[in-house]
Amino acid sequence: MIVAIIVTSVICLGVGVIYWRLSIPVYYGNPDEGYLWYGVLRTREGKVPIRDFRAYDPGRYYLLAWLGAILGDNIRSIRNMSLGIYLVLLLPCLWIHYSLQHDLVSTSILALLLMIFSYPHYKAIDTIIPSIITACIALALNLDTAQLYVLAGAIVGASCVIGFNHLLYSAIAVGLTFTLSLITDPQSLSSYMWFIAGGLLGLVPMMLFLSRKGVASAYYLRKIRRVLDRGTTNLKIELPLPWKRPDRKLTQSQKIDYYTLGLAMVSLPLLYITLIVHGLYGGHVSLTMVASAAGVGYFNHFYSRADTLHLQLSVVPLLWCVSALESKSLLYVIMIAVMVFLVYQIALRLLIKEYKTHRLGEKSTILPFPHAQVWVSAGTARFYSALDLYIRESAISRDRIYCAPILPHLLPLMRITSPVYDTFPVYPGSKGQQEEMITQLKRERVQLVIIRLIGIDFREDLKFHNSYPLVWKYLQEHYTVHRPDFLPKQYRIFKALDL
Repeated sequence: MIVAIIVTSVICLGVGVIYWRLSIPVYYGNPDEGYLWYGVLRTREGKVPIRDFRAYDPGRYYLLAWLGAILGDNIRSIRNMSLGIYLVLLLPCLWIHYSLQHDLVSTSILALLLMIFSYPHYKAIDTIIPSIITACIALALNLDTAQLYVLAGAIVGASCVIGFNHLLYSAIAVGLTFTLSLITDPQSLSSYMWFIAGGLLGLVPMMLFLSRKGVASAYYLRKIRRVLDRGTTNLKIELPLPWKRPDRKLTQSQKIDYYTLGLAMVSLPLLYITLIVHGLYGGHVSLTMVASAAGVGYFNHFYSRADTLHLQLSVVPLLWCVSALESKSLLYVIMIAVMVFLVYQIALRLLIKEYKTHRLGEKSTILPFPHAQVWVSAGTARFYSALDLYIRESAISRDRIYCAPILPHLLPLMRITSPVYDTFPVYPGSKGQQEEMITQLKRERVQLVIIRLIGIDFREDLKFHNSYPLVWKYLQEHYTVHRPDFLPKQYRIFKALDL
């Protein structure tokens, strides 16, 4: 066991150091990363996620805000903290894996692949949850003690603080696992009760959060009600089925993505079902069966969006499944080859592209902002610098500037405090949502509005003037359009008429 602890620690720290050198100091401009960073900054100011600003579930913000008070809240600190949290939580999962499998080779390969999956780092806190869930359930079922069932249940319940979807997927995994375990061991019903008790205990942090003034109603109206109204948890995109031609022309790289995702769409459910049967064959609840059950739950995450980053969480349980196979079998070798390809497609290829473009590219430079000391292309640096200068010369307060629809990364970079709640309006706005946005623009006396007219997912209907027509009409009537020379063609700047 000591050897396994040393080996896995060395592997994880080694990959972490490589990431620290290559990915932490490179490029900034991803809306999702800006959405996280902005939320951390607002949380540090004492604002409450979801109630006071649009946000994911609150756990990640409070955790990073607390660490940020010690380590700093600039973009490199946010990335370092996210990577560090992933590493610290991954190591115990790997040690649990070794204690169950007693196979240093498979544990080492799992450590390497899972650690690579910590990129992109703004997704790391989400990406580690399937591993934690799988490890905890497997340990509890194998050691079969009431204390471990309660602990595993508490961890599953607490996952909703990071994301309610994690609780949902974990519940599917637990329900499937225990149903199958009851088939092999009818006495395990009492274990299920202990697990449920732990799950209720794990919900306490989220209940405490919801008990804060105005949070429960905001959570229902801003999250649950909107999901129910839309009928989907995410923007639906074309399902990349391998026998179907894509609706638009793709580059060679995009074609590889499309057919990789298509094969995953078809094969992942079949693999998980096959591995569940394989896990049952031994007559006891195995790690393979637990990981497969987790994979069934997390497959919905991929299905809801069908892109490489959503595939990431769906593949993590499969890595655990593969590592639980006999390491000398042909199936194991084939599956490892497939996993290496998927890890490359999902994480490494993105990192290599960003590093070559923004660090090794021609005239690469460091952004001239003390809170965002990262390498970017010269063109990106010029745009950000010119926009910051434009705002300063306009003498506009940074709490009276609104950016939309996919510009949340501008908020922390330019130190803007959004006067409008919805900082990431990617879904088509209902009449009520648009009227609310107009009311906030009026009430907060917003002086500058920066709009990026880009078709999200290449969809014309998701350009801002089509998805928020009432707001667009209001901007045209009460603001004047400015087109400074530095502004890319897909951007529009609206200045209030009284300026």
